[in-house]
Amino acid sequence: ISACAKKGITDVDTVKITKDCDSGNVDACVTGLINSISRGNSREIDIFVSKIGKLKEADFFEKRCINKEIAEACLSLGAMYHNGEGVEKNPEKRNPTDFALWKFSPPNVERQMEWPSPWGVGFPGWHVECSAMSMKFLGDLLDIHCGGVDHINVHHTNEIAQSEAATGKQFFRFWMHGAFLIISGGKKMAKSEGNFLTLEATFIQKGIDPLVYRFAAFLTHYRKPMEYSDQAVEAAGNGLGHLRNQVRTLRSVSEPTVIESKFRDKFLGAINDDLNMPRAMAVVQELLKSDLDPGKKLATVYDWDRVLGLDLEKVDDSQQLPLEVMEKVEARKQARKEKNWQLSDKLRDEIQALGYVVQDTAKGMKVFKP
Repeated sequence: ISACAKKGITDVDTVKITKDCDSGNVDACVTGLINSISRGNSREIDIFVSKIGKLKEADFFEKRCINKEIAEACLSLGAMYHNGEGVEKNPEKRNPTDFALWKFSPPNVERQMEWPSPWGVGFPGWHVECSAMSMKFLGDLLDIHCGGVDHINVHHTNEIAQSEAATGKQFFRFWMHGAFLIISGGKKMAKSEGNFLTLEATFIQKGIDPLVYRFAAFLTHYRKPMEYSDQAVEAAGNGLGHLRNQVRTLRSVSEPTVIESKFRDKFLGAINDDLNMPRAMAVVQELLKSDLDPGKKLATVYDWDRVLGLDLEKVDDSQQLPLEVMEKVEARKQARKEKNWQLSDKLRDEIQALGYVVQDTAKGMKVFKP
């Protein structure tokens, strides 16, 4: 068992491992079993033990990097988790891994939240609340359940157990567990550390656009920890600003025309790959830097924004400019009005030297940072 624990794998793609195991890949089956054991996920342990039992190869354990003794130890450890070893014994339980559906109020004590029931005055167990509300308002079989990785081993496992026992149906088709947001340097947020992030202090007081944080979140897969720092937010702000300027540039030369199917398929491939947003954002830049017609680029990126939610169609054609740049822009407008083309060209060159693009269009002059 200790050898199995040392072999534990925690950073694997469970969805891919399960698919590979279903197709008869021995390594995937055993890797999935070891990973589920290392995380203490009894439901996944049962699943992979069942899948392994259906494999045709009698000698499959000898055909991979772990030997038969370690494999048997893994199965023993899986059985230990399933039988509730290490869980405090409770004589009222039929099985050590049972959990409460209804909890009784202490005698002669009135709780703030308690209700009468056929079994006595009390309150629902934590897991029951979620199942009951989901089923009442949404139905018995649902598509996607989100939540933090800290709920995998206990809360979500128990939600599945009670819901599927009650209905005889699969509860949710997909479970999407988000990893933690951590502070730069790998630290966890804690009030004692004084590094607890709040919307008020982190964004509102600093005047940070909420879409900047959305953009930053796209750069890390949701199953991996996201590291927060002022530098990361600044970089995300620059990235979003660059994307908005790319949209402004396209809009200055064309109206949106038709969606490009080749790139659309690439984008759908990324988001359908367990919501792989870093890959999706790479496809966005691949599109915008391609030789595709500007109208197709614009139509395609607008289509994708239904998923991204970055409000790209609402991007203002103007951009807030520093005072020094604004003064030169106003001076150039006046020079052009007076048909002083020599001064106009000089001011254009000065603005561009400050790192800005100057475009003279039928709708007037546009100045923005690329």
